[in-house]
Amino acid sequence: LAPSAHTVPPGLINVQPYVFWTKKYGSYKGNWGLDRDSSSIEITMENITQIGLLNFLSFSLVNATYYNQFANQASYKYGDTSLSLALQLLMGIYDTPIPACKVSVSQSLPTGPYDKLNPLRLGTDGVGSGSYSTGFSLDFQKKVFALFRKDLSQQNYHPITFRLSFAYTINPKVPIEGLSVYGGANNTNGRVNPGNNFTTIFSWEWTLTQKWVLAIDWQYTATQRTTFRGHNGGAPVGSPSSQQFSTAPALEYNL
Repeated sequence: LAPSAHTVPPGLINVQPYVFWTKKYGSYKGNWGLDRDSSSIEITMENITQIGLLNFLSFSLVNATYYNQFANQASYKYGDTSLSLALQLLMGIYDTPIPACKVSVSQSLPTGPYDKLNPLRLGTDGVGSGSYSTGFSLDFQKKVFALFRKDLSQQNYHPITFRLSFAYTINPKVPIEGLSVYGGANNTNGRVNPGNNFTTIFSWEWTLTQKWVLAIDWQYTATQRTTFRGHNGGAPVGSPSSQQFSTAPALEYNL
């Protein structure tokens, strides 16, 4: 989850395809009872393309397609697209406390469907935000070699990589018509003001062998409330502010 704090060297192109399979077994009601009728499956196919421009500057393109399944409905849609520039502030110095540091600016393009959704699809066809969101992030990374040495004489290390990231996203107002990812009904018409959000991630990766890595990420996200102005069509639009803490342990194998 935590991004790297290094830019791509000039002249190189780094392509990273990902496939995420997510199963939601339901949602908790007010009395903490599990509502299994809201279970769903989401498969995300994401591709990250990074291009090194200068010794300190790289460009990234992120796009994704989604397969959503809920009840007896399913949809396959192309999501929003993100463009970003990353600037290397610090390269990091070996055997010192100085970490690598990178600052990034990203721009989201609303290429995914977000409004005028089909009510019969039960929300599976809404994968975009409709917003030209602008994001800023500051990323740190430090690889520590002095811990867990296997053989001091041969310097056969098992390094630990620590990462810390801070990100803030500004979401401008979005015009909506009909049913949307923000709520509403077929006759909804107005403008949504999505809440800005702040995210911080801390992670570490412990290299066990050349192929096996033990890792864990902790993520905290705070999102402002989403407000609406216009005709809601008799259905709620928007959402309250929220805070979320997540953790993702992982055992990675490198081919």
